[in-house]
Amino acid sequence: MCPACVASAGLVVGGVVSTGGVTAFITRLLRKKKTNDPKAKEK
Repeated sequence: MCPACVASAGLVVGGVVSTGGVTAFITRLLRKKKTNDPKAKEK
């Protein structure tokens, strides 16, 4: 593969990895909020 193709593929992979990390972070935050609400209602 040419150097431009390798660089382009690297950027695509980097974008997917960072998007996955952001998605996991947001999912974790939302799950914490959902689990905290029922506990607060039980008290």
